[in-house]
Amino acid sequence: MRQRIMFGRFVRGHPRPPVHVPQFGTSCACCNALTTRTQIYRPPIAVPVCDACADHACGHHGTALAIPVVIIGGMLVAAGAAVHDAASWFFLAGCALLAASYPITRAVTARRRRRLPPGHHPNLEIGFSIGATLLDTDNAKLVEDLLARNPDAQLVRSRLPKATLVD
Repeated sequence: MRQRIMFGRFVRGHPRPPVHVPQFGTSCACCNALTTRTQIYRPPIAVPVCDACADHACGHHGTALAIPVVIIGGMLVAAGAAVHDAASWFFLAGCALLAASYPITRAVTARRRRRLPPGHHPNLEIGFSIGATLLDTDNAKLVEDLLARNPDAQLVRSRLPKATLVD
């Protein structure tokens, strides 16, 4: 269940709003194992990540494959549009690559997730907005720990699983 936590508040009209750095504990952000190792997600945020989770704990790894596909697809669409030919193969190939980039990202991320042992919560994401820091994770224990350690943190979004009809 993907959850989002917001640290700080949105600030409008401030030329340089402060960056709210979440205070993490000593548990790995992916598997909840105790660790002293940290991994810099984006300066100045250091996320506790154990050695076993260093390659998959932070960020979307399928995005690294999708970005070049989107760029090449966009270039082909532009080249096809410049030819002014209704059936330009460049345009069609570019549209196909652009349409394929999202499923490629989802497939790569799902395959990496299936390879992990049970209890791992990969793809922690941290983003910054005007005066607020946003953190997205699937790790419910990490969410509870961050809400307890950070008084300015609040749960913004919690995607609940779809309800099923039970007889």
